[in-house]
Amino acid sequence: MAGTVSSAHCAVQVGSYMAQRRSEWPERGRHILAQFDEETIVVYQAFRPDIAEYAVTHGKFGGNFSVHIYDDDEDD
Repeated sequence: MAGTVSSAHCAVQVGSYMAQRRSEWPERGRHILAQFDEETIVVYQAFRPDIAEYAVTHGKFGGNFSVHIYDDDEDD
């Protein structure tokens, strides 16, 4: 499923997760999935269903959501 999803703010190119993973992403490490143009940056962030449901219901993060800053040394 490839194509474009448009909103009032921007158009985002979408495609198959598995196809992109095999052909476009580095094989190891953490990745930031994003697209940009002259006016907008769109960053993809995945959340567990319970976190997403809380955010949609309440219009903000909360519930089981927490901020964790990753340290490069954590991979060792």
